[in-house]
Amino acid sequence: MKKALYALLMLVMVGCSNSTYEEVAREGYGISVRDGRFLAKEGSETSYYKYNDEDSRVYLLLEKDEKSGEVSPFLNLEYRGEDWIYMEKAIFYREDGKVEVDFLKAKFTDALVQEIPRASGNVVERILIPVTGEKVGELGNLFEKSGEVSVFYSSRYKNRNSKITLTPQEEKGIMTMIKLYNKVKGENINGN
Repeated sequence: MKKALYALLMLVMVGCSNSTYEEVAREGYGISVRDGRFLAKEGSETSYYKYNDEDSRVYLLLEKDEKSGEVSPFLNLEYRGEDWIYMEKAIFYREDGKVEVDFLKAKFTDALVQEIPRASGNVVERILIPVTGEKVGELGNLFEKSGEVSVFYSSRYKNRNSKITLTPQEEKGIMTMIKLYNKVKGENINGN
């Protein structure tokens, strides 16, 4: 019963959103003419930028309000597995540190969620959540250290957790976007 109620709430939230996960996180991107390391989707009111790696499960996306010039960071998390885990928190960690990103509240307010059942019986959960500049700084400090970064997806349901280890390409993409975010706070995004 809890699963059915949760699924219904998720459908209502996604249905009420002005934008869908696909529209913001996946559709309409092309290689940036300013810098080929980035994918860009430029609009008259809002533009989006992400690292040029379509296979990344975890990445940082930047949203730029074209009127105010304000840049907002979003964290994309993806889980693929045999059963739903209903992600509520991600813990990024290395041997010498960790950063927690709790997004349960965001799932009910301003996160974009996509949940896909597959014909193979597997599932995909994706979430795009806003993060603060402070959280971006914490992630930057963690990613500057040496060693593999793992992400633990946490759920309030028993035995519904999962762990992934980021690929070197995913780590590079996140660090590149963190550097870009730090560079363009209050400036125009120009890809340099």
